[in-house]
Amino acid sequence: SMMKSLPPDVYKAMITDRNFGMARSIDSISQRKSAFYTVGFAHLPGSEGLIDLLKSKGYNVDPVIETFTGMADKFPFSKREIPWVTYSDPKAGFSIDMPGKWYTSPNFPQGIMHGMYFELGTNSFYMTAARSSSAFGSISDGDSLIKSFILNAWKIQVPQDKIHKVILEGIEFRQVDKLKLNGFYLSARIAIEGDIMYIMVGLNNQEKEMGDISRFFNSFRKIDKIAENWNTFTSIKGSYEISF
Repeated sequence: SMMKSLPPDVYKAMITDRNFGMARSIDSISQRKSAFYTVGFAHLPGSEGLIDLLKSKGYNVDPVIETFTGMADKFPFSKREIPWVTYSDPKAGFSIDMPGKWYTSPNFPQGIMHGMYFELGTNSFYMTAARSSSAFGSISDGDSLIKSFILNAWKIQVPQDKIHKVILEGIEFRQVDKLKLNGFYLSARIAIEGDIMYIMVGLNNQEKEMGDISRFFNSFRKIDKIAENWNTFTSIKGSYEISF
């Protein structure tokens, strides 16, 4: 599935950790009153999904079978262009466009600034991130960098002939396209500039969606960085001052 095609750390942050948190909240609220809960379908299945987690807490979880009347087929539909949404990271100094409103997970590994978007209509996933360039140790050449990134995240060995160079905004990226992964295509673009590593990832299962993945990658733009806001704490009694 799309979710299982995500890197384990991302899946844990986006799905597993939130499942346990939602199960605790549902249990707590339901102890006090009746309530109607809505969650995304990805949070339901599996041994760590909400259905099994709630059952383990003693709840009866029964499906409600939907009845289709055919009325929806009688409504007219028109195709329209939905505007893309810009994700900006002033600390890392870049912006990028996604097909919809991006999401930042509070459970994401610490120190990785990121934005993610799931396109449910096309079963596609978009992610951008910026992290310290020291994340992969002494690796500095682009080819080795993208190989190490994909190997660490998905346990896939990237053939050398799958890697190509892309120059964008004066930055030399390495990119791979359409690596096969659990019935999906994985594409990634990565580069290091100074102390920042820029990462872009696209997952899709339809050839025709590759145009949107390319649009996403190519919308990368450098923006002015902002200095981190340091605060100073002064202790009169302790006779010391510290900035953080």
